[in-house]
Amino acid sequence: MDRYEYLGTVKYHLQSLSTKRQDKIIESLLNRFRDSEDDDALIKELGAPEALAEKYLYSKKDLTIDEDITHFSFETTFVPVYMYESDDEDLHFNVTKDIDLENVQYEIKDGVFHLNLKLSHANKNTRLDIYLPDKEIERLEMTQHYSSIHADSIKAKDIQFKNDVGQVLVKRVEADTLTCYLQTGEMRIDDVDTNHLKFNVSTGKLVLNNVNPDQHIDGKVATGNAMVTLKEMFKNNELTLKEQFGLLDIEGYDDTLDGEVLGDGEYKVKLVVSYGTLMIDTN
Repeated sequence: MDRYEYLGTVKYHLQSLSTKRQDKIIESLLNRFRDSEDDDALIKELGAPEALAEKYLYSKKDLTIDEDITHFSFETTFVPVYMYESDDEDLHFNVTKDIDLENVQYEIKDGVFHLNLKLSHANKNTRLDIYLPDKEIERLEMTQHYSSIHADSIKAKDIQFKNDVGQVLVKRVEADTLTCYLQTGEMRIDDVDTNHLKFNVSTGKLVLNNVNPDQHIDGKVATGNAMVTLKEMFKNNELTLKEQFGLLDIEGYDDTLDGEVLGDGEYKVKLVVSYGTLMIDTN
């Protein structure tokens, strides 16, 4: 790889920055190549272009968390959050350079790790990346105000997502209990592996995909919309269904469901719809 291929790759990974900022970084690096007598040696010193670009994009923080801390609570305002699982037992978080690390407040209190980041506004490329420790987590809480949550392949015994205004997009969740609160916005959770599912939708839209029917389910929809796709239709369940002025539509069941208790299976399903819509289907 020559200097121009290297710099081109670095710039590709800097696309989230403004063009002016990209050009300034590339010009600075190009000057280093001009001053160097050996391009290969400088490339080796700078490291992989992807890793070099990250240094310009993010400020990083690594925290070693005591083994007995298994409860994590995160709350953000105006900050898009991306959650992943770490490849070690430490907690890592990265913030874009427009966020001062000093604004990220965190503490351990009463056995709970708390992280709070509140901004008055955010740029289009602002984000916080959280890498959860690769260990058994008893409880995970994520509360978002006026922005979005993105999570991929996370797991904990008890997971709660709460979204006031914004968006929550989650894939491959593993939890004994998954609780979703949605005030206004959109929440979409795909490929869930859970034993107890709870959701409450006010005025937003909730989509849950690939849900195991052999579990307890508690769901309430006010004026919003919820769509739950099951791996297979209810068989071993006791269904308690209540609809007021809304619509409760379950594949294979009669349209008149109000106040009915159907089945006598092991797993209890309680669904209440006020003015909104709740649809339950299968893959």
